[in-house]
Amino acid sequence: MLRFKGLNLNYEWEIGNFRTEELYQHARNIFTPDADGLFIACTGLRTAEIIEPLEEEFGVPVVTANQATM
Repeated sequence: MLRFKGLNLNYEWEIGNFRTEELYQHARNIFTPDADGLFIACTGLRTAEIIEPLEEEFGVPVVTANQATM
């Protein structure tokens, strides 16, 4: 693991209300070019619409907790 950063969300309603745009920006801020991939934890986050754009931007696989669960 090269970097880890939490979102400081403590309640389910905070996770469910976390905006996808903010999550995308958070991923951009935490990603480091020497990483082989990006993992987004928490099945409560809405990640489906940002997976492909992040993969295109970073050029590495993006795996989310929802994907891993499936």
